[in-house]
Amino acid sequence: MNAGSFARHALILGSVFMLAAGCGEKNNEPGSGPAPAGPANTQSAVELQGEWQSNCLNPSLTGLGERSVLLFSGQDFTRTSQVSGPGGCNSNDVEAVIQGSYVRGPMIRQGVHQIDLSTSQATITPRSEAGRLLLVLAKACGISDWKLGEAKDITAALGTEGCFETYPKQTYQIYSIEGNQLFFGSGEDFSTVGKRPVELERNYIYTKR
Repeated sequence: MNAGSFARHALILGSVFMLAAGCGEKNNEPGSGPAPAGPANTQSAVELQGEWQSNCLNPSLTGLGERSVLLFSGQDFTRTSQVSGPGGCNSNDVEAVIQGSYVRGPMIRQGVHQIDLSTSQATITPRSEAGRLLLVLAKACGISDWKLGEAKDITAALGTEGCFETYPKQTYQIYSIEGNQLFFGSGEDFSTVGKRPVELERNYIYTKR
């Protein structure tokens, strides 16, 4: 894929960043999330520990492919997302890494728990010339001097225009583990307790590695 072809997708970069930060892809209605159901469990969730790899997010949704690896270690998490050009998840043009901690909340129904994730650091790295050009044209996170292979810390810009607009540092989610598969809630905005999803996203699946 050449840089010119990839650059035509610059306008949808914000959508890809949102997918890299969140864990669902369908809309949820404002205020549809349940109120907190009791005190959170501050202990790490044993069943979450280890590495989980997502399937390839359907490129038809954003024009770009995206695959993520989610690592839970103790009460910390690292999500590494690779964004590819049109046609699938075969290249690594832009890499987004989000690190932070989580608190597992109460079970809201059988097998489904609340989970709150707090981001402490987020970086974006162009891994190909096409990816670098995309970031430059989009002025992603207010940055225009993107260099190939150089990670930029975008933590301070989280939640601002063009930089995870609907995903601030605090995210309110749900999750369920079924066999070796991990599912998160469906939606695009998890920024408040009231926007915590109710239903699981069944099209975006993490599989235990």
